[in-house]
Amino acid sequence: MDVSAFRKLGIGFSASRDEDGGLPTLIMVHGAGGSSEVWSGQVSGLSRLVQAVAIDLPGHGKSKDPAMESIEAYSHWLAGVIEKTAEKPVFLMGHSMGGAITQITAIRRPELLSGIILAATGPRLRVAPQFLQGLQEDFNATVERFLGYAYGPEAGDALIKEGIRIMEEAGPDVVFKDLSACDSFDSAKGLSGIRMPCLILCGEKDLLTPPAFSAKLHDAIAGSTLKHIPEVGHTLMIENPRAFNQIVGTLFTFTVS
Repeated sequence: MDVSAFRKLGIGFSASRDEDGGLPTLIMVHGAGGSSEVWSGQVSGLSRLVQAVAIDLPGHGKSKDPAMESIEAYSHWLAGVIEKTAEKPVFLMGHSMGGAITQITAIRRPELLSGIILAATGPRLRVAPQFLQGLQEDFNATVERFLGYAYGPEAGDALIKEGIRIMEEAGPDVVFKDLSACDSFDSAKGLSGIRMPCLILCGEKDLLTPPAFSAKLHDAIAGSTLKHIPEVGHTLMIENPRAFNQIVGTLFTFTVS
């Protein structure tokens, strides 16, 4: 993949290299109110194994076009981007809402993908009504309260403040649309149709998408692999990038010759 295509399409991104150099391409999709910044530890940490490309969804980070109102709409957009930019199937990794987008893409457009990685996500992503209401009434306070559930006990204040900054920069309209899209998402009926390498990761201390969510994915997707990372919460790839990257690396060790 030549990432210059992303610039031409007005898509914000961060990449480990401009061209794949014969390596598989891994496209990484952030969660609600996020941006490609959340994957910085993977863009650098996985660069020996893959061309790692973290993208900004529409309305997020440096991407043009407005945010979308459903997981299906984001997936349709993403599939179009892959068709326009990739010469061969890619691996897709999604976190939380990005994991929901990844699931729908794998269900509806499997020919575009070589495999998927689902991090801190589930077949449903219900959002407490008080958070959706709070985003409209007191955005900043609600973001701080919401992200108070996103990190494990070992996460430092700097990590939490950075997460708050990224979500606040997304703005109330984008975050409300994203979390509303999560709340209405349901992939359960389509998961059994996923027939490709699938790695599922979860944080043992995740309060937003508890390990039981990942277990449901594992049970539904034949041949999938489930891995837990201890002492981390919902932002597992940020809290312990070394452990996360080591696990992700096993997918490419066994599926790429």
